[in-house]
Amino acid sequence: MQRQSLRLAHAALVAAEWLRGIGLVAAGGLSYGLLGGTMPPPGGYDYLVGVTSFATILVGAIDLTLVAGLAARGAMRAQVVASLSFSLVLIASGNPLVPQIAMIAFATLVAVLLRRKTTHTDRKSTRLNSSHTDISRMPSSA
Repeated sequence: MQRQSLRLAHAALVAAEWLRGIGLVAAGGLSYGLLGGTMPPPGGYDYLVGVTSFATILVGAIDLTLVAGLAARGAMRAQVVASLSFSLVLIASGNPLVPQIAMIAFATLVAVLLRRKTTHTDRKSTRLNSSHTDISRMPSSA
């Protein structure tokens, strides 16, 4: 049951990361499209919007690439760290707060479930059985 919960929470985190990455790429593309699809000359507000549009597309592409790589490896811990870090960076850069808080919540849920999984191990497997003790005996000829 706990393993299923962990898989479900991880799948939700990966899906949310994909949505965030696609949303960033789409937002950057939309902003650039509103500029007429051409980069304005340097020095004006429109140029700053153009640069920001490309930066947003790049951040979305990095997010999507990172998600794909970590999900393919099944690296849940790395996924949690990457998601939390990425959310904090996006919050610091002025992105909307609610989606980032949702991402932090998903990542925290996966982290908690991972923690529970690693603390509930079978203790019997680490104990020595009495039949496995090594008894040293003196040779009978001595």
